[in-house]
Amino acid sequence: MSEELKPCPFCGSPAELEQEKYSMEYFCWCSNENCGCADIHEYKDARLAIRAWNTRPIEDELRTALKKAMEILLTDDEQAKAELFLELKGLT
Repeated sequence: MSEELKPCPFCGSPAELEQEKYSMEYFCWCSNENCGCADIHEYKDARLAIRAWNTRPIEDELRTALKKAMEILLTDDEQAKAELFLELKGLT
């Protein structure tokens, strides 16, 4: 399998992919026994289980926004910096 599991979105511990013994379906869960995070859905295909576990729309959106902000902050464009500041303050 080429796609790796992302770490747990809550505690950062490694995730595990497991195949259920009776249904033979796959699910992912956090390896930290004190965390308890798990995908409660079961998937017929391991790739689907991995894709579901790795899907983090809020995290992906935040990474995109952070990259945009860093690009603006590293320029000399004071107008863009002011607009970014207002956007982050929720004023635009």
